[in-house]
Amino acid sequence: MKLAVLLAVASCSFGQLTGTVRDSVSKLPVAGVRIHATQTTVESTATGEFALDDLKPGKYLVFFNRDGYEHGRAAVEVTPDGGPVTLEI
Repeated sequence: MKLAVLLAVASCSFGQLTGTVRDSVSKLPVAGVRIHATQTTVESTATGEFALDDLKPGKYLVFFNRDGYEHGRAAVEVTPDGGPVTLEI
């Protein structure tokens, strides 16, 4: 007896959430901010830039914090061809 197995592979495109974290008063970039979405956490660079890769397109609530600042959160939408966002802390 032969067993036939059919595998279905779903095509799914992923997006990236990129942007810059800025001080809400001075508008200068802020380094060392932890940005968290889903199961992924990254830290902003010396120029305040960050990138969260391999996110499925959709709406996310992003949390961000750094010592000496109030914690922040922002609702964002990730699309395969989306542009950068600015987070203010």
